[in-house]
Amino acid sequence: MLPVLLKASASPSEQTETDRERSRLMKEGQSFVYQEGTIDFGAIREAQEGGFDVKVFYVGNMGRVLLRVSDGGPFAALARIHDDYVHGLKHLPEAKKLADDLMLFDNTTHGRGHRLVAHFHAGELMKLARAVPKWAQKVFGKEFEKWLGSRERGSSRAR
Repeated sequence: MLPVLLKASASPSEQTETDRERSRLMKEGQSFVYQEGTIDFGAIREAQEGGFDVKVFYVGNMGRVLLRVSDGGPFAALARIHDDYVHGLKHLPEAKKLADDLMLFDNTTHGRGHRLVAHFHAGELMKLARAVPKWAQKVFGKEFEKWLGSRERGSSRAR
C-alpha cells in the first residue's frame, strides 16, 4: 500500500486540515509523504519523535518551477519562487544533519525527468552523481570533493 500524500498549502484553512491529517497519521503509525516547497524542520522533528524514519527529497531547479507555472501547471506565487529556492538551498546542510536520509534530485534539463545527484544517510554522503549541478556544488562542494578524494585514495590502494 502506498503512503498517503499530504501537500502543504498557502491557504491557512487547508494547511490546518493537512496538519490535522498528518498528526492523525503519526498517531496511528501510518506512513505518509509530506510535500512542501520549503523544508519544514518542525515536521521532521515531530515525525522522528514519533518513531518515523524521515527522508527528505529535494528537487532543485527554480527555472522548471517558472516554466511549469507558465505552462498552466500547479500555482506557485511568483514573488516567492526565488526566495523559497534560496531558503531551501540554505537549509539543506541542516536537513542533512537532521533527516535520516537526504536525497538531492536535479531536473535542470527541460523535458527530462529527475535524476539523483547525491544521497546522504545519517549525515554521511553515500552516493554522488558524476555530473553535479552548480546549485548542489554551491551547498556541498567541499564535502563532495572530500568524498571523491577519499574514494580515489581507496581505489589507488586497492591496486
